[in-house]
Amino acid sequence: MEDNLEQAEQPSSPSAATAGIELEEKPEAEARRSSSLKSALKYARRARQLWPELDGISTLITALKILRASPTDHYKILRIEPFAHIIAIKKQYKSRSHSPSRQSGNPVPAAEDAFKRIADSFLSFRPFPQA
Repeated sequence: MEDNLEQAEQPSSPSAATAGIELEEKPEAEARRSSSLKSALKYARRARQLWPELDGISTLITALKILRASPTDHYKILRIEPFAHIIAIKKQYKSRSHSPSRQSGNPVPAAEDAFKRIADSFLSFRPFPQA
């Protein structure tokens, strides 16, 4: 009888017991970075509303969206569906890599990091590693 009480007190799965703890273990630096990118994106969108002709604002918004995505979320970075065909992946890579890449005139500081993240995401979908 006592064994049944002990089993009833334990959670049904170990992941259910640690789910709350895993969320709390997120590093402060990552949380701060995510919050900063979210705020920067919000203000960039406001700037575009106030002054749509502002040079490089669209590139900045695109770069911030890419940087805000998790580095391991390749589908979100390339904006593709899971199980997408390789042709669709290549098409999205080409369109996404041109948007935040270097502009003539004033380069956007976040564009270089966004381009690297797009390239890494594309390479993760390659069927074999390049030598």
